[in-house]
Amino acid sequence: MTPGGNSCLLASHDRSFIRAVGNRSWLIEKRRLTEVDDPEAFFRSIAETPS
Repeated sequence: MTPGGNSCLLASHDRSFIRAVGNRSWLIEKRRLTEVDDPEAFFRSIAETPS
């Protein structure tokens, strides 16, 4: 982010919306925040997780 830039934390179940408006993605897991290069891998991982 550049000085004077804007940020927004977005949580949504709509993957198309996330792809359209986001340019960076983070994962919160085990109390850690990590940036992910590609949210598609994350989407696949949660789809494979048994509920």
